[in-house]
Amino acid sequence: AGLPEPDLPQMLPQMAPPSFLQEAPSVTDPRSPLAQDEINRWPSMHLWGPEDLAPLPPMPGAQERQMSEEPLEDLSDMMASYKTFGLHQDGNCWTYREWLPNTKAAFLIGEFNAWDKEATPLTPDPELEDVWGCRIQGPQGQALKKGQKYKLYVVQADGREVYPTPAWATRMVFTKELGVFDAVAWPLEKQQTSGPVIPPQSSSERIYECHLGLAFRKGKGKSFEEAAEVLIPRVVQSGYTAMLLLGIQECKEYSSMGAQPVAYFAPTAWLGSPEAFQAFVAKAHQAGLRVYLSVSHDGAAGCDDGLGQQYFRTEMTEDPITGSRIFDYDHPEVVRFLLSNLAFWMSEYGID
Repeated sequence: AGLPEPDLPQMLPQMAPPSFLQEAPSVTDPRSPLAQDEINRWPSMHLWGPEDLAPLPPMPGAQERQMSEEPLEDLSDMMASYKTFGLHQDGNCWTYREWLPNTKAAFLIGEFNAWDKEATPLTPDPELEDVWGCRIQGPQGQALKKGQKYKLYVVQADGREVYPTPAWATRMVFTKELGVFDAVAWPLEKQQTSGPVIPPQSSSERIYECHLGLAFRKGKGKSFEEAAEVLIPRVVQSGYTAMLLLGIQECKEYSSMGAQPVAYFAPTAWLGSPEAFQAFVAKAHQAGLRVYLSVSHDGAAGCDDGLGQQYFRTEMTEDPITGSRIFDYDHPEVVRFLLSNLAFWMSEYGID
């Protein structure tokens, strides 16, 4: 006690350079195939100095597209898109909106219309390119209830018929018989405006990183409620000021710890309802903790019930280490989706 902490270099073991640098000193370019092989096998070994970090060449065959060349909406408007995209209830009526490029015809199908592929057509948005939408009213609007499954049926420009997962779904359920996630109609309850005040950010913040599915007692099921009872008191007693939550966005593989979501606006159904997660965040605030969320905007799961391919790159599509699909960050609709996703979790769940 009282001894000064050693300098960082003294805390690290003396490590020999990677074998490929010893055997072939001339191969120090991080862009070389040999170096890339080492990076893929040992991700933590690509620690070159500043002199080695030369600009990477452009992706082969990729279009050089600058977002600044095309006018964008105001960013604040794009962040609020979660209020108009996806499925929303308005009394006995519902509205639906989705970005569907290369589409000839689109329909919303589900339990509310007996999965009739022609009963509820979508029409192109007059203002936003490749955005389709509809208003569900009358008998269909009354038949559509919270908790019902729904899906998209799309006829693409080349005539192919596909059933993409709604990108803005706020709740998903896993259908074991088919091994896929299905979107569920789930209007979110409004948060109580008289709830606990969000604790101010500390200048010396101590953050407790955790996956809520790992916090449970013997004989108890995994849930947001169980995590609140087990974790929040322990985090407070240990002197932490904030929590960083992993694996909240719905994922295909539980073991990915939230690294590859299939649904970006839906909290994991394995742990309970969206309202239960809202209650968890409120209890953490009441205990004086800020709540942060690890959002996986660096890549998504590659599966049939995940996001449509229009959200991702067409060249160098996957991360070479994790296999995650990489977003096409240059596209305005992808920017809308990701920015609005951040605003959604902050507004609807109170994430800090």
